[in-house]
Amino acid sequence: MKHSAVIGVFLGAVLSACGATTSSGTGGKGGAAGQGGNAGGGGAPGTGGASGGGNGCSGGASGAGSCGIDSLGQESCACQNGKVVNCACPRPATWTALGGECGDAACATEGGPCSPQGYASSATAPKGGAVLDGQPCVMNGNVCFTAEAGASYGCVCASTPSGDFVMRCGPVNGWFTDNGTPTTY
Repeated sequence: MKHSAVIGVFLGAVLSACGATTSSGTGGKGGAAGQGGNAGGGGAPGTGGASGGGNGCSGGASGAGSCGIDSLGQESCACQNGKVVNCACPRPATWTALGGECGDAACATEGGPCSPQGYASSATAPKGGAVLDGQPCVMNGNVCFTAEAGASYGCVCASTPSGDFVMRCGPVNGWFTDNGTPTTY
């Protein structure tokens, strides 16, 4: 067997073990293996070589990391035809439980605009805009929507390990709804 044939067989076995497809040819030259990655499409298939795999997922589901307010949630995505689709950031199961994210109070499931108003983070605030994340608060468990457009960001007043209460902010992801009433924190 020539070196190129041995390499082709080896690459085919490796890619097959990773869930990628392989192809075989007669007397052709192998293509380069694709680069893996979150949104990569793999390498170009060769004549008789292995095609690139690695576009983010294999199988039925994929966990993409933390998400939501203060990254308290765990993103869940489906894997369809080798692509990550239908990602969601469900509310943590302990959100409404005593001893959960809000400590000795249950986090609320509805609130209105934060009062006084501000932004979830310096990344989303205009220059000079008030940033609520990390600010002290007194209404443990209260939730509110920040000034970013579309009611997509908000905060929860939650206890810290030292017993203080601070605003924890980020994308709402449907964890609570807007009741329209200004909410103090």
